[in-house]
Amino acid sequence: MSTYDTVVLLPNYNYSGGDMPVAGQMVLIDFVNNGHGLVTAEWTVWLINTTGRLAVLADVIPVVSTSLFRYAAMVTYTSVTPNDILNAGVDPVFTFMADEVGGTDTSFVPKDGATIFYDSDFPGDTAGLIGWSYGAGRVISFSTVAGLMEVADSNYGQLLSNAVTWSTNPQ
Repeated sequence: MSTYDTVVLLPNYNYSGGDMPVAGQMVLIDFVNNGHGLVTAEWTVWLINTTGRLAVLADVIPVVSTSLFRYAAMVTYTSVTPNDILNAGVDPVFTFMADEVGGTDTSFVPKDGATIFYDSDFPGDTAGLIGWSYGAGRVISFSTVAGLMEVADSNYGQLLSNAVTWSTNPQ
């Protein structure tokens, strides 16, 4: 039994560092398989899809990164799949200041079986928030870095909080 319900994995400012040990990645996979949650953001997906790091976690993540990224001062998320937990206290469309950590937003598409909850205004058909059930748990991924400016935005901060709650409520 774990003391924690969800892990928030944000390798933002140490993205140029080494890889997480395989044993640590396996612990996260077991954690999710056993009914817990994992919340990730842009750099987690970027590291998996473009550098080969965090490769053991790749199957758990509900996102395919197109490896296209941008630098944008502002990003807009739009709700596309209603969810009582995720949408609670969050405007259906909101724009927030984006943190820049070697980019601000990566183009995401869902893996088969994943759900797009919010679109991003990234040019083209791309998602801002994608989640799914994995094993007995849930995983959800943000297309932005979930940095300090983003979390300070009332809508984004609430959405991140809601994502943690959502990930702890497996179906």
